[in-house]
Amino acid sequence: MLAHKAVHEAHVAAEAAAGEKVAFDARVIPSVAYTDPEVAWVGLTEDQAKAEGRKVKKGLFPWKTHRIVGGGIVDTHAGDMIGEIALAIEMGADEIDIGKTIHPHPTLGESI
Repeated sequence: MLAHKAVHEAHVAAEAAAGEKVAFDARVIPSVAYTDPEVAWVGLTEDQAKAEGRKVKKGLFPWKTHRIVGGGIVDTHAGDMIGEIALAIEMGADEIDIGKTIHPHPTLGESI
């Protein structure tokens, strides 16, 4: 189920073996339940963020939050879309960064 995690770990191991400074952050690994509809998630849940003492706002469409720390999608193509949320977490993006990114239209990706 997490073949994408194993591939990333192999890249990190190879880079470390080559003497490169690398890091691995397990919170930014998307997960997908390949059901119908698919369910995908990445990062912190609202409860986890609050437990860490983070001030959070739950963003529902349309998003009204700031820096993205996690997300979940329930949709037929959730597995295809969760990568954009993972990238937002990895890059420290907020909803404005995603909103100003030109997405092809009409696509499901632009709904993120």
